[in-house]
Amino acid sequence: MTRKRIFDIISIGNKTDAPSRVFDYFIVTVIFLNLAVTFLMTLAGMAERFPVTKIIEAATIVIFTVEYLLRILTADYLYPEYSPAAARGRFVFSFLGLIDLLSILPFFLPVIFPAGAVAFRIFRVFRIFRLFRVNAQYDAFNVIVDVLREKKNQLISSVAMILIFILAASLCMYSLEHEAQPEQFSNAFSAIWWSVSTLLTIGYGDIYPVTIAGRICAIIISFLGVLMVAIPTGIISAGFVEEYTRIRENRDSRKANLPVTDDDGIDRAGYDYLVVGAGLYGSVFARQMADRGYRVLVIDRRDHIAGNIYTEVRKGINVHRYGAHIFHTNNKAVWEYVNRFATFNRYTNSPVANYRGELYSLPFNMYTFNKMWGAVTPEEAREKIRSQVEDFLRSGGKTDPEGKWEPRNLEEQAISLVGTDIYEKLVKYYTEKQWGRPCTDLPAFIIKRLPVRFTYDNNYFNALYQGIPMGGYTKMTEAILDSPKIDVRLNTDYLDPDIRRELDALTDTVVYTGSVDEYFGYRLGALEYRKVRFETEELDIPNYQGNAVVNYTDGDTPYTRIIEHKWFEFGKDGAGNDIPVTVISKEYSETWHVGDEPYYPVNDEKNTALFEEYRKLILEENQIREEKRSHGEQGNPRILFGGRLGEYRYYDMDRVIERALSDAEKE
Repeated sequence: MTRKRIFDIISIGNKTDAPSRVFDYFIVTVIFLNLAVTFLMTLAGMAERFPVTKIIEAATIVIFTVEYLLRILTADYLYPEYSPAAARGRFVFSFLGLIDLLSILPFFLPVIFPAGAVAFRIFRVFRIFRLFRVNAQYDAFNVIVDVLREKKNQLISSVAMILIFILAASLCMYSLEHEAQPEQFSNAFSAIWWSVSTLLTIGYGDIYPVTIAGRICAIIISFLGVLMVAIPTGIISAGFVEEYTRIRENRDSRKANLPVTDDDGIDRAGYDYLVVGAGLYGSVFARQMADRGYRVLVIDRRDHIAGNIYTEVRKGINVHRYGAHIFHTNNKAVWEYVNRFATFNRYTNSPVANYRGELYSLPFNMYTFNKMWGAVTPEEAREKIRSQVEDFLRSGGKTDPEGKWEPRNLEEQAISLVGTDIYEKLVKYYTEKQWGRPCTDLPAFIIKRLPVRFTYDNNYFNALYQGIPMGGYTKMTEAILDSPKIDVRLNTDYLDPDIRRELDALTDTVVYTGSVDEYFGYRLGALEYRKVRFETEELDIPNYQGNAVVNYTDGDTPYTRIIEHKWFEFGKDGAGNDIPVTVISKEYSETWHVGDEPYYPVNDEKNTALFEEYRKLILEENQIREEKRSHGEQGNPRILFGGRLGEYRYYDMDRVIERALSDAEKE
């Protein structure tokens, strides 16, 4: 078993790991068993009559010792920011590390130093503090520590006052009682015992005044003693009231939306959730939690909301800055959800393919087959595709010994669906420009659902619901985030260490929607993405290409497609008037480098395997944060990853919303 696996198991409160949960229950049981035996062994003759008690004590101490040593051994996983030696030192001198050590010392010290066996038994009391490893009790202990820390100056002052009164009372009583009781009050130091027991309202009665003056002084000192005890008691009581009032007010202010904010718009009273990324996933998740009464802070390092679906108005046209986004879904619940925040038009995606000046209808349908081969009927088109697939198999020998063929890459997958002609003209070069690698090196699943229709239907998405939000996606996202329980802060980079430290202290949960490899500083290496560069032009003509989307499928044209944005809303402005100008964007798919804006993941076998390793880091990150919280370290919220980049998956917009709704429902 590796050290990392040992750390996973002994981590406190790791609810996702069954062996870890079993270990937690086991240790708590051993603690109670050890305490029970410790109490029983104080009974006269118990150890002699029942030798099993000594065996149980020895066994439990061995278990505690092994656990303590394992925690030292794996401390570098708890404190990964330190060197292994420094991490182990930090654990040893942490609160729970000291408790672990003190709980086993009573057993070993008498063996090493037999002369001090009786004195060392006092350390047994520290075993009870191991129960602070139970989270609920430990959280309560944190409140006590916070109160003592907050009121330490007042408490120090009150203790100093008590010490002064003790010394004064000792001198006073010595002066009044020395002659009458020279043995009991032989000097001022002998009077200290009486003053301590009186001022602290203990009053053992073994020493007391006999003179009238001494008794009057004792009465006064007794009243002062009540005051002396009341002062620190009152300070601590007031501290508890203030602390729980603050906790309640923070909770109530979140529910009543009464933020205590600084000029940057951040509520210093804290948030239930911090959402990193104001894109579609982050916005939907934030709105769901806000609708359930939670306070949410949404941040984004860009200067705008809506992520890659952001639209901006240019020349009266809603321009899709980061590429065309056409909403489509078969999920009625998702469709009803987005329609809460926007009115959708009836836009239907019907792109056109331009191959060296030849125009073809997309997706592949009877219009495409007729232009390519002159096929008029579906059977003619099917036969043409079938014959080309057979020719490809004969020339390439791609079948297995049983004559079956399972496409192994994108090229074979595309040919199996549409034959070689359409593949060569409309798929091959467009796809290779898009992904930056040969189709033979791309996995088949990328186009496994390539739309192929033997009807005269050029609707690209075979979805029940489809359209573009009128007024643009930014307007829709603004509506999603429009909640009194949501604060939004832009131009804020969560990965800046100072900013992260500040924001982590304000929340219990972080929802991170950025790149998972960037979050971890590319610790395991960078995942691969594709990026898209846009050349956007404003043209003083009413119509550039007559369609919203035209794909350039030859290998010589450097861009993959041209978007003419006005046609997403039928060339009309918000008032329904024709727009006399147009805006186009040429899209260039390029190789992504660290520091570039990632657009879509390259989900090949190598990157999928690397992402699985990052998923393990996510679990480790949350385990470390949970462990630190159990040690009373603030600013260690749990972290959830979601969205296209956080999950390293290509999602259509409806799937992003499905995931956000589902993840929010689990909270």
